[in-house]
Amino acid sequence: MKILIIDDEPTLASVLAQQLETLGIPDCSYSVGASAGLDAIMENPEIGLVITDVVMAETDGFTLRDSLAESFPHLKFIFISGYDLSAYAERVGSTPLLLKPVEMPLLMETIKDVSGILPVRSVQEPVATPRAVVAASGISPRAVAVSQPKAVASPVPKPAQVVTNAPRAVARPSAVPVAKPKVAAAKPAVAARAAAAVPAVVAELPADAYVGTQIGDYHIESKIGEDRNGSIYRATQTSVKRAVRLHTLSAENAAVPERLEHFISNARVKANVRHPAMLAVYEANQSGGVSFFACEHVDGTALDQVESGGLKIPALTAVKILEMTADVMAYFGRDKVKHNPLRSSSVLLDGKGNPRLANIAVERAEVEIEPSEEMASLAAMLLPLLALGPLTPAVESLLQTMLAPETAPPSWPVLGQQAHALVPKSAPTDAYKLDARERAAIQALEAAKKNQKKTLIMSSLFSLGLLAIILVVAYFVLFSGSSGKTFDKMIEIPAGPFVYQDGETITLPAFWIDQYEVTISQYAQFLEWAKANPEEAAKIAHPEMPKGKSFEPLDWADQELATGPMMGYYTRAKRWGKYKGAPLNVDSPVFGMDWYDAYAYAAWKGRRLPTEQEWEKAARGKDGLVFPWGNENNTKIVNSGADANRNPDAGGEIDGYPRWSPVDAMSKDRSPFDVMGMGGNVSEWTATYAESPELSGDKVPVIRGGNWSNPDVDTRRRLLKLMPLQQDLSLGFRTVSDTRPSEPPKP
Repeated sequence: MKILIIDDEPTLASVLAQQLETLGIPDCSYSVGASAGLDAIMENPEIGLVITDVVMAETDGFTLRDSLAESFPHLKFIFISGYDLSAYAERVGSTPLLLKPVEMPLLMETIKDVSGILPVRSVQEPVATPRAVVAASGISPRAVAVSQPKAVASPVPKPAQVVTNAPRAVARPSAVPVAKPKVAAAKPAVAARAAAAVPAVVAELPADAYVGTQIGDYHIESKIGEDRNGSIYRATQTSVKRAVRLHTLSAENAAVPERLEHFISNARVKANVRHPAMLAVYEANQSGGVSFFACEHVDGTALDQVESGGLKIPALTAVKILEMTADVMAYFGRDKVKHNPLRSSSVLLDGKGNPRLANIAVERAEVEIEPSEEMASLAAMLLPLLALGPLTPAVESLLQTMLAPETAPPSWPVLGQQAHALVPKSAPTDAYKLDARERAAIQALEAAKKNQKKTLIMSSLFSLGLLAIILVVAYFVLFSGSSGKTFDKMIEIPAGPFVYQDGETITLPAFWIDQYEVTISQYAQFLEWAKANPEEAAKIAHPEMPKGKSFEPLDWADQELATGPMMGYYTRAKRWGKYKGAPLNVDSPVFGMDWYDAYAYAAWKGRRLPTEQEWEKAARGKDGLVFPWGNENNTKIVNSGADANRNPDAGGEIDGYPRWSPVDAMSKDRSPFDVMGMGGNVSEWTATYAESPELSGDKVPVIRGGNWSNPDVDTRRRLLKLMPLQQDLSLGFRTVSDTRPSEPPKP
């Protein structure tokens, strides 16, 4: 009996098939998407078992199983899914359901139960799957089986859950070589050790004279630590009844004026630094001769306590620490915040394995450390603490690249992206519920199948084709296509002075800027022209653009894979009105293009990209507003990341859009000059180059404006994190002209 794996995530399907073959099941193949899987079944009648994802773009696994039941009654099914399908118990029926990421022992046991196939090798034996493939795919053991008829158990998240889809990069950085792990995995003692539960409370030290007393507004409850400044206490702020960590300066240090001044100045810096992953500092003060500062309290354990206690942490916890630290360090770099070296005592884990970082911001850093050195230090902290688990090899590989400058990620943001690629995708609340139109389509599909009583080509393919047509029409009517609007209008920005950044006055000549961000529809016209006129297109390309590079944005084009077509985001915007789970149509801003693409489009229009000064004047007006609409933030009128969520179905609760919105949707995100969408939707490339503190001083294009994935919509926000060849799903652009543009033709 042959086994076929069907999934619309190519890397997951291929690696899962490879792992099954490694375990001794030679007749195992895979297809990407339901249509390709159906073709494979028709062409190979020896296939007896199908392992299929339930939630796929073309159709769902339920319909696929049911449409094949009559023509192939011998065909067995196993469902896999990354979503909670407890609302679909009746549709699951008696078919086993395994939760992604697929746990190999459980999958093999289920295959045995369903088909009687036994592996040649034991699942417990080492599996010779290439480490690089595993790291890239995120295939790892963990699953929940549901095989009882009419009942589906809601999956219970476990600390070691890992990603089951291919890495989703915000930018496309240059490849980072993956070094062969040198430690951890090669040590049997470490490899055999499971992750012990990390205590959820902070260890207490022997009480001293301050325990039980009052210092200012704080009642001291216990001593929980010491540092070079003095003692650290768990306390309650009596006026608001909240727990705090109280850092105090010892009497010996307070007697030295320089140390006292240093402690107070550092506390002030900490109090002015805000990052959600870092412990907030509430107050710096003196009372009864004691200098102190109070910060947010988290019941948890620091990494140094984990190590000293002989405990281990799941690989997923290490991934969360990497992602958190990278984000904080990138924030420090952007805002030029100095900080002390990262130490194992600075990273706290709560009882659920979620990390927080102590506030290490200071007025003057103890030492200046290169990012690559700090990455190596972080990797050295985490490697000895890794417990054996499905994600461990991938995490080890990433940590090993951080240990040496020649293989370390080029910047903290890139490291954050690489770590984020290992984080499991979130399951939506309703797991791809089928609406009334889809249910009606399925009923029509089944009726057509029963009436025809012909071959599988006439039943299954016709049925799936009918379903696809109905869904396409429904999506097209409801969500997709263009509204017929044109967005070619440009706004004149008059000559004169304006307030730039934090108060500098700059004078610019008059210029004209696009009222709206460049749309998908507009960019498609450019690509059509470039395809029809390759010689002319080459003339407008930037001189430094790599030869042979196309102008197509990331994921724009349809791909014809060996296993079938893979629709790009332009096709999805036109036909289905959805991309990556979020609404998208051709009036949405184009995204995913690199700087050279934006430059060429502007040249094609006879224009150029705005300088960052021009962009800021158009966004803030001449008086330097903080936001395009005024000086008070209002998250309801701008498409920002204030309601962002990794699961698009759960985002958009505040502004109405989980990701991209049509460029004219947020009518109040309007600057004093009537330029739209400069607070959010997508950030924008500019013509200005500046040195990037995150990329070792290399000059990169300046990115301006907020976007749907970040809550910061301050018009003074400047990003210096992407090289000109990198792309981002939340990055677009608009153009400017030095002369008055001709009036666009009226529709």
